[in-house]
Amino acid sequence: MLDGVEVPGISAALRPAGVDPSAARRLPQNRGKAFQGPMPVGKGFLLDSKEAEQLLRRTEARYRDVVRPYLIGEDIAEDPAQAPRRHIVDFGLQPLEEAMRYPAALEIVQKRVKTER
Repeated sequence: MLDGVEVPGISAALRPAGVDPSAARRLPQNRGKAFQGPMPVGKGFLLDSKEAEQLLRRTEARYRDVVRPYLIGEDIAEDPAQAPRRHIVDFGLQPLEEAMRYPAALEIVQKRVKTER
């Protein structure tokens, strides 16, 4: 239901599905309240729960700084708990010298991402 009318779907522009979304406007009230988050280029950065747990248990570094829950729209739409199903290795803008403080995470990225690129 949209404005009291049954519609087949609702677009991101809050209009009936199929209506041109180019007329959508930004809401000033939402300014600064959303963050897109990391956009991995390749699947090599993604970890399943077991891999993430293994890294987060390691003691030679604080892996929580670079291994983070990765929540996408599918997780929000399909899981009532809206819990992430995977994690991501995210060094952000750290130079290689800083990333080397997390050797197990860096090794995963080197094996999965570097070979792909």
